[in-house]
Amino acid sequence: MKIVYITNIPSPYQIKWAKYLRKYYEVEFWFMIDIEDSATGRPSYWNIEMPEYCRVLPSWFKNRELCYGPTLYSELEKFNPDIVMLGAGWYMFSWMQGYRWAVKHGKKIIAGPIEFSNSLFKISKILRNRFIYKYLYKKVDMYFANAFLHYDYMDMALGLKNKTLFMNYDDYAPYLEQSIRGTPEKIKFLYAGAIDRRMRVPELIGVFESLHKKYGNIELVIGGYGPEKSKCIEIVKNSADLTDSVIFYDVTSWEDIPAVYSECDVLINYASFSPGSGVILSAIASGMGIISTISIHASRHFMVDNFNGFIVENQEQLYLAMERYVIDKDVLIDHSKRSKEIGESNLTFKTHLEDFNMIVNSLIEVEH
Repeated sequence: MKIVYITNIPSPYQIKWAKYLRKYYEVEFWFMIDIEDSATGRPSYWNIEMPEYCRVLPSWFKNRELCYGPTLYSELEKFNPDIVMLGAGWYMFSWMQGYRWAVKHGKKIIAGPIEFSNSLFKISKILRNRFIYKYLYKKVDMYFANAFLHYDYMDMALGLKNKTLFMNYDDYAPYLEQSIRGTPEKIKFLYAGAIDRRMRVPELIGVFESLHKKYGNIELVIGGYGPEKSKCIEIVKNSADLTDSVIFYDVTSWEDIPAVYSECDVLINYASFSPGSGVILSAIASGMGIISTISIHASRHFMVDNFNGFIVENQEQLYLAMERYVIDKDVLIDHSKRSKEIGESNLTFKTHLEDFNMIVNSLIEVEH
């Protein structure tokens, strides 16, 4: 079976998934823009070597990621896939191009994994999205939702019947190989990911500073990129309690990231909104304790409060959750074991492929 995935930028986790999927399907991943042209910006370590079946196609209107592909139609004619998968935003011209080609040729169409913004519950957005997903793209055979929130939204707000939960996965094998956390002399907290307003990293640093003044022997490791990183660096530089206890790291390769997780004990993601947040999945596979808000939608998949982590709502609860890991090392051991068990059972490309096969087979059965 031949499958093509048309999306915006070549993310490392998609390329790794493509390599695994290629063992079982004749699959190609086509990207419409380079990482350097991304409207939201991506770090240099996202650049990884791509196999010949993962390519960046020529594209117009790249600066706003509208992405019209002048050669896309001829590429589809040449490859002639059985399934066309459409990634990134519905507003991309390449979405409509791929969709129209697939409809014309009677091919199966999968859209997603889809993430909605934090304004998804505005009446205007609901009405717009109903029109887009139920009418403009009414021939889509299956919509992938990248988290429970998006699945629930498709179900209850949009009334879509043809949807399923299918997340963006990285290759978590390097994380799954890492050890269960024990009783370290110094608890190391980790923040990893985008550093922008919605992620509330300055607030996290403030809570950590209060905890450090009381207990002393703890560290906060911060990795990522974004517009508020310089602000965070300035906060740390101007605090005597933070200069030796907060560490900023910058990796140069996607392959370096698992080693950072292996050196830390507890992942913290205090975001006000995060539509997917693969850092949660990485931490689960690594066997870490986790502190998250319910607004980080990956936490609904793989976290139970006080089982393998803590769900918090405000800075007071964040402080208390961090304190639990500091004063009761058995909590870290228990949470680490449970996270590791969840990761080993769920976060492998083998289980991801089983889910994908089931979806593909269901589409073929409907056709016959």
